[in-house]
Amino acid sequence: MPGCALRAGRLLGALIFAVPLTALAQERASKPPGETAWALPGIVRIGVPGLGPRRVAFAGAAGYGYTESQGNGDGAHHRAFGSVGASVVPLPALELALKFDGRYDIHPDDGQGSHGAGVGDPRLLARYGGALGDGSVTLGLEAIAWVPGQDAPSMSFDATTLDARMLAAFTPKKGPVVAGLAGFRWDNSAAAAPDKTRMRPGDRLALGLSDSNAFLAGVGVSVPAGNTEILGEATADFLIGSDAPELLASPIRLTAGARHALSSAFALEGLFEVSPSKRPSLDPAAPLVPVEPRFAVTLGLRYRLPFDAPRDESKEPSPSTTTTEPKPVAVPVAAKEGPFVVAVVGPDGAAVEGATVEIVAGEKRWPAEPTEKAYRAATVPFGDVTVVVKAEGFVPVEQPARHEGSAARTEIKLEAAVAEGQLRGLIRSFSGKGLGATIRVDPLGKEVKADPQGNFAVDLPPGDYEVTVTQQGFKPQHRKIHVDQNGVTVLNAELFEGK
Repeated sequence: MPGCALRAGRLLGALIFAVPLTALAQERASKPPGETAWALPGIVRIGVPGLGPRRVAFAGAAGYGYTESQGNGDGAHHRAFGSVGASVVPLPALELALKFDGRYDIHPDDGQGSHGAGVGDPRLLARYGGALGDGSVTLGLEAIAWVPGQDAPSMSFDATTLDARMLAAFTPKKGPVVAGLAGFRWDNSAAAAPDKTRMRPGDRLALGLSDSNAFLAGVGVSVPAGNTEILGEATADFLIGSDAPELLASPIRLTAGARHALSSAFALEGLFEVSPSKRPSLDPAAPLVPVEPRFAVTLGLRYRLPFDAPRDESKEPSPSTTTTEPKPVAVPVAAKEGPFVVAVVGPDGAAVEGATVEIVAGEKRWPAEPTEKAYRAATVPFGDVTVVVKAEGFVPVEQPARHEGSAARTEIKLEAAVAEGQLRGLIRSFSGKGLGATIRVDPLGKEVKADPQGNFAVDLPPGDYEVTVTQQGFKPQHRKIHVDQNGVTVLNAELFEGK
């Protein structure tokens, strides 16, 4: 176990020193995903690091799981489960959480009578990461320590199991959030099991312990719909090692559900999960393999403390006065800045969506957010500005404008970008020696020089051209060529000595 912790510590340290904290601490303007059972943002089991100004949050969940008969004479297995979690964000890029998972399994009569057993496990999480660049991509590393036991509330510290996960997510300002994880589990949980040869099949199924390490993988999506998120996720713990079962008998989960914000502090979550995994052997001599319920339903409640809510100064008591002196009257100051609206249209006059619009004045830039058929920057100083517009499929534009009042508005018309083609080839002497010749393309007047081996390449818009190849001591050559959009035209030439 100490070796596992050391390796995880090295991995966490590598990420911390590889990615500057200031780059990861940028906050996004868009609405982040809600809290998972860890009381941290994410899909279901896949976390999304560094989103939003949370400081303290809590999460609770309860559910029911069903597992079909695992052999002759066996019947259905039923599971009631729940969890409570709490999180704190001491630094913009560092998130910590503690979660307690509990479950009670009821097993059918296996010849020795029906029976039940309960298990409770604490889990500790540390997550480091956040948004990069414009905030549309988040990266992070997550470490989870799990202390399993046999019967709640027992814990076996020699069975401590450690997960190390890499997290990545695409979090656009509009539309779905897509997240994924990849990681490894150093699994020591089997040390918490009693004598395997004396365990009943139902007990082996309920413990959730493993004799094998695991490769962790998953992908999920959160689709916003007003105050609701539609959730979908697929995760798997692929067991590896000499004691591992066949790959498809590893724990595999497909989850769907929704998370609805009841208010700025409370959210309600409902999930339905199925496991398509093959079922491993529960024989006394077989290795321990965790078995997920065939299907499960979960209902969860989330609560976030509103530490970062703006202060409503209108509700604060005014200070008492002890003198009768009149208060000075505030003199209105003329506004020096205000909103600036940019309408972006294509060659046909239709509004262009998905553009990146910035208002530039000196060395400062103000991003303009999309509104209905336009883009708006809330506060831009009055005076001369430059409007910078970029959009996929169009030629970028930088256009000067004048910001003279709160109703300032300007229109930017974009031209469609033409996909260029390429002319490439080889210039040699008649004897086969490469020549560093000059290649001129008319009517553009564009020139390129071949390398000493005679190779050259030049990007050109689609069209017809006349190419002239010249080299001192050799007769020039004239060729007519045609370049297609996104195409490559090859021109090889052999020059004869002379003038």
